[in-house]
Amino acid sequence: MIVAISVWNQRIAPVFDVSRTVLVCFTRRDRVIREYLEQLPEEDPVGKIHKLQSHKTEVLICGAISRNILDLAEMFGIAVFPFTSGGLESVKAAYLQDRLADSGFARPGCRRRRRIRCQNAKRHIGDKNHFSEE
Repeated sequence: MIVAISVWNQRIAPVFDVSRTVLVCFTRRDRVIREYLEQLPEEDPVGKIHKLQSHKTEVLICGAISRNILDLAEMFGIAVFPFTSGGLESVKAAYLQDRLADSGFARPGCRRRRRIRCQNAKRHIGDKNHFSEE
């Protein structure tokens, strides 16, 4: 599974549309096997999604994201966990432990919207083990 996490100062970037960096993680069986930072196009939110898609990203974890960019990501088959906040390592661990929908990782004021999106992302990923490359 290839997971991209929008980052800024070792935290989830507050707004994906203007973020410049993602941590690309290759996961297998509940652990990260390789990761690297990738620069995104600065002023081009659509270009950001195209860049993620070119890396075969399957999951995007990010802060606030505009509706049209969120819809575009989902159209390209990227499951999105939007309105996420917190430190990079704790969010990464929560994702690997399937706890990302916990309200402790929701941006203030976004709990309900985030919970609905996380449920939709889980449905999009389906029943397959989203931590395995098999």
